[in-house]
Amino acid sequence: MHCFENWLAALQTGRAVVNLPHLVKTYAGRVVEGMAAGRAVISWEIPDRPCNKALFEDGKEILLFPNDDPDRLAAQLERLFRDDDLSRRLVGNARKTIRQFHTSEIRVRQILDWLTDGRMPRYS
Repeated sequence: MHCFENWLAALQTGRAVVNLPHLVKTYAGRVVEGMAAGRAVISWEIPDRPCNKALFEDGKEILLFPNDDPDRLAAQLERLFRDDDLSRRLVGNARKTIRQFHTSEIRVRQILDWLTDGRMPRYS
């Protein structure tokens, strides 16, 4: 438990959270955790995952960069470091979206509905 608390506290000391490309083609937990901790998030744009893409809007709640373009990642980081207003907007919008669509209670309800009625979760 203390490890997770320390992780969340550490998130609050940085300027942004970066989600780099990886084998699992979805957002890692650090994306939502970073948003909840009040940090702007930059992530690779995960290909061929429309449900994942529907979770957060690029430029509104998150900044994305193409998987194969480290220069774009660098540009997004520079953009965040130069523009405090952008960072604040991303954080505010992301927190609002998390509270409205991505709490544990909402997600569990969606999973139960999916299992019992076949209704796919709505992410936005």
